[in-house]
Amino acid sequence: MSTWILAALFLRACLIATHPFYAASDIRADDRVVGTYRDLDNGIEATVTRAGARGHYRVVLRERGYRSLYAVVLFRAGPRTFADISAEKVAVVAPPDNGVAPATQLLRQATAAGCHIALRLEPQADGFSAWLPATDALDRLWALGIKRRVDNNLISVLTEPTSRLRQLLARFGDDPSFFAQEFYIAKTPIPSPHQLPTRPRP
Repeated sequence: MSTWILAALFLRACLIATHPFYAASDIRADDRVVGTYRDLDNGIEATVTRAGARGHYRVVLRERGYRSLYAVVLFRAGPRTFADISAEKVAVVAPPDNGVAPATQLLRQATAAGCHIALRLEPQADGFSAWLPATDALDRLWALGIKRRVDNNLISVLTEPTSRLRQLLARFGDDPSFFAQEFYIAKTPIPSPHQLPTRPRP
């Protein structure tokens, strides 16, 4: 399955909103997310660094010549940790004459106009586990009358204020039938000194 299709399916399962999912009092730091993550099969690399204020991080995403920047804020909703992901206000840097629109482009479109993606995660020393809503989870939100709009990629975007979004995560964040799709992303190990290439002595 192509990276484009996988990204489209991923984003249609995500919680995406026009407002942040957190308040300042919810922010928590966990520097275990800092590091580099690579998907060699699809040519994707993401580097996570600290970004000033506590609990704020920056992601540089590189994919097949494209480079884009994202702001990530870690926060708590009930007993669980979440990441709020939004695009930094800079253009995607791409090589000239590249007509391919990869996952990076779709992710940028999903976070356009200040939109935010919420991802439940559990940082670990060598990577992190993350959870997406179950296939029927968003239908449960619509049944509650949650306001939304649907973009050109058929991605539903919540239009509720932050106060309502926080209530939703507090209610469903620890519900295993809601956040039911788990996956794991491993960091790229940093080579130990004896593994680093050395130059021959003259």
